[in-house]
Amino acid sequence: MEESSFFELKNAAKHDTKTRHLSCARNDDDSVLKIVEACGRLKHARTLLQINLNRHGKFSKGITSPCPLLEQLKCLRVLSFHFSSGEERLLHDSIGELIHLRYLDLSETPVMTLPKSLSNLYNLQTLKLRFCEKLKKLPSNIQDLVNLRHLDIYGTYLEEMPKKMSKLKDLQFLSCYVVGKHEENRIGELGELLNLHGSFHVKKLENVINNGEAREARMVDKKYISVLCLEWSSGEDVDSQTEKDVLDQLHRHKNLKVLRVIGYWGTMFPDWVGQSSYHNMTKLELCGCRNCWVLPSLGQLPSLMELELGGFDMVKMIGGEFCKGDGTDHHQETPFPSLKYLSFSSMPCWEEWESYECDDDDAAPFPQLEMLVIYLKLLISHIIFREFFAPFIAMVIYQELQELRIPNATPTIFLT
Repeated sequence: MEESSFFELKNAAKHDTKTRHLSCARNDDDSVLKIVEACGRLKHARTLLQINLNRHGKFSKGITSPCPLLEQLKCLRVLSFHFSSGEERLLHDSIGELIHLRYLDLSETPVMTLPKSLSNLYNLQTLKLRFCEKLKKLPSNIQDLVNLRHLDIYGTYLEEMPKKMSKLKDLQFLSCYVVGKHEENRIGELGELLNLHGSFHVKKLENVINNGEAREARMVDKKYISVLCLEWSSGEDVDSQTEKDVLDQLHRHKNLKVLRVIGYWGTMFPDWVGQSSYHNMTKLELCGCRNCWVLPSLGQLPSLMELELGGFDMVKMIGGEFCKGDGTDHHQETPFPSLKYLSFSSMPCWEEWESYECDDDDAAPFPQLEMLVIYLKLLISHIIFREFFAPFIAMVIYQELQELRIPNATPTIFLT
């Protein structure tokens, strides 16, 4: 790359129109100001990274907003405002004039709203809004960004998604989708987004009316998603059978590696949760499923290494079905053959763990188990563990546990 392609503050006066890439030094009070002063010669710059703040969280001396930069640097392809600031209105409508912009990063800023002109950036491919905690909604016409490939809204508190997200057919990464209540921002909008990769979080599933609507999301066809989180935010006026039917239609492609289900309000899980055909699943978390009175059968997940269960308020006993297969195989394999970490938490009614009967010692569950962690916050009369757990009890954390019976074991106990 030619020598003048990067902007150096100490030689600001000497730079010419060949400069293409700009960046600001962290906590440098003069860096932004110097770039603004040189903008007349740097108007063809393609990159502006890390407009940092001084130690007091303000823009550099003489600069109250980044807008003067944007008004002059019309050829920008990459723009990053990645920092924490007291400035809540980082952008105004002039952002829409940066029609060449491909990459925009506003992560960890206090931005509250995004200008409607953002939808004019028809070349934009990446929009990062991670941990923009004050941002409550996206621009209503964001679906006009037809070239968008990457939309990261992780750590935001969006109330719902804009309408017609299904138009963004080229999206390859969408960190989460907040299900709305309106016709064009319901879960069915996900049906056309078949190229999503990596991690995906679906929130506010209580807004899904029925299993037919859930089916329209076509989750089973999203074969590139490896981490999936399904979350219900509330359980007011829910029908447990409807919730089960909805979850049944949200089953994922068999390539799934990590599954999290949070706040599910059904009384039982559908059969697909725990099916042995999920041969790549290594981690499973089921949390806050307060209406469930029985744990799903999970023992035949062949690659499962981490299992976290919590918030099952109605479960009184863990029965043998917890280890048994899903009925898809005639020959039952060793339950939990790869599991190394198992934890339970917030199960106030849990009283007993029933023994799993097996004819062959080699078929005993949990052959690879290294750690069993139990967090018990409420009074429990007794819990009975089978002897094969004795060597694996790593810790028991409790508040008012009266009796814990673990044959042939003396666990380490930490009080909380």
